Amino acid sequence: MARRYGTIYTAIWSDPDFRALPIAPQRAYLFLVSQPDLTYAGVIPVRLTGWANSAKAYTPKALRKDLDQLETGRFVITDPATDELLVRTFVRNDELWKQPKMMHRLKSDVELINSPKLLAVLQDELTRIPLEEASDRPPAGGGASPRKVAQAVIDDIVYGRFGPPALRGTHAGTPREA
Repeated sequence: MARRYGTIYTAIWSDPDFRALPIAPQRAYLFLVSQPDLTYAGVIPVRLTGWANSAKAYTPKALRKDLDQLETGRFVITDPATDELLVRTFVRNDELWKQPKMMHRLKSDVELINSPKLLAVLQDELTRIPLEEASDRPPAGGGASPRKVAQAVIDDIVYGRFGPPALRGTHAGTPREA
């Protein structure tokens, strides 16, 4: 199911790195996070020509320059080998980790990532999620708390079947306590 909206936190305008960008890369970033086919993992196929058609007189070359500036600032990561782009902080900033159903969707979307490069960056980002901010209360109908669901999904993505071969399935490293 395609996303119907994208969350933009007003704090982005306080971020000195974002504010240091020219207007065009800022617009490109806002464009990317509002795309309906951006997955819940923050990944989207790169389509320069189609995206450039979103604004009058925009060209794929100009868009590529904007994406390069976003990548220099680590707002996005691209993999030319797979034509995929990751909005690096998407999962954390969209607060998907506070919503158990969205965490399960995230796990499904991670399975669709073709780029080992993007997967590695996403895994690193997932370890930075402030799980202490997620509710530890089980839902009224029963089941695991949002924090426990997020913990389990993150551990599976980072240390489980998607993790580095040496760690896969071992939950080695430093999985968080529930």
